[in-house]
Amino acid sequence: MLTAHRIALAPNNRQATLLAQHVGYARVAANWAVAAFQADLDRGVWLSDVDLRRRFSRVKGDLYPWSGELS
Repeated sequence: MLTAHRIALAPNNRQATLLAQHVGYARVAANWAVAAFQADLDRGVWLSDVDLRRRFSRVKGDLYPWSGELS
């Protein structure tokens, strides 16, 4: 038997802003990872999840200077 709990979020304005920023940053990181993976795949190199995460950690400060405030 599977059970689930549905929890409604009711963030205030500041929390909603931070939530939107973090979601946007996650989207930017995911899009970067897809592009990097595809570029290397076109060259015949397969990148693992760990490889992509390490590479993103190295370049995110230069590419996205605003990312330092977000996790």
